[in-house]
This record gives sequence, structure tokens and C-alpha cells, in this order.
Amino acid sequence: MAVNKLELLVLSALFLSPCAVIIAKCAEAPSLFALHPAANALAFLVFFPASVYAMLVRKATETNNKPHFTSTHSWLAGATVTLFTLNLLGGLGTTFAGKKTSWQWKNPGHRIGGMLTFVLGGTTTAYGVYSGTWGKTILGADKQFKVVALVGAAYSLLVLKAVVTKAATVPAQKKRD
Repeated sequence: MAVNKLELLVLSALFLSPCAVIIAKCAEAPSLFALHPAANALAFLVFFPASVYAMLVRKATETNNKPHFTSTHSWLAGATVTLFTLNLLGGLGTTFAGKKTSWQWKNPGHRIGGMLTFVLGGTTTAYGVYSGTWGKTILGADKQFKVVALVGAAYSLLVLKAVVTKAATVPAQKKRD
């Protein structure tokens, strides 16, 4: 894969700088509430642009002229990005558009949309490892299952934690003196 180092430098400065600022602010007051914007910053400012860049570079150097959006992986990726963007815009609009701030982590619709995006992203990753020739070429047939199993285990643990954790749904009990 041919990589232009100047492009990488500019893109890194463009996306990693705001990500570092957001994560630094979240690290100042570590909590589960601060983890959400930190994870979103990583997802939206690092992993999403990196995956788009890698996909575009790969498509530009691909020699078989295969048409776009012909695999299950590509359609799942499109659905994931669409759902992610709708959830992001809906969350920002509802949180900051009105006169009174409405925090979206309390909204079940926003949480369900986020969880669906999260699970769809894991499914897309699994299909990406198995679809086409990339997984076999880069990982080898023996490591494809191991990678998908590790991704599945990580996603399962996080989904289980989200389902079991009641911190966002149950209001805190006030102490009586």
C-alpha cells in the first residue's frame, strides 16, 4: 500500500490534535461520563478517518477493478456509518439546539442507537476480516478466526457491561443526614 507521508502528517495533525485535547479534558475528571466523549473522540477523529483513508488507498491501488458496494461488508459499513452519523447529529441537536441542555446519555433512544451502531461496527469488522482477499492475505486463513473471536469477545464483554450496568438508568440515591 503506497502511503504519502505528507498526507499522513497533515491528516494526523488535523484529526489527532482535537482528539488529544478532548481526551486530555476527559482525563482531568475521570469518570464513566468522561469516558463517553473520549471514546467518541477516538472513534470519530482517529479510527473512522483512518479506516476511510486505508479504504481509499486500497481502492486506488486495487488492480481488479471490482465495483464498489458489492459485498456484505461494504453494505454493513455503509449502514454503520449512516447510523453513527444520525445518532451523532441527533445527540448534538437535542443536547445543544434548545434553550435548555438535554443530556443524551439519559435518552433511551440515543443509547439504543449507540449500542446498535456499536454492534453493527463489530459485525462489519468480522465481515471485513472474512470478505474478499484482505483477511487471507494479511492474516492468513489460520488467524482469521482468532481475530474475529477476539473482536467478538471484546464486543460481547462491552455489551454485557452496558446491559448489566445500571448507572445511567437508575438515579442516584440521596443520602439523608
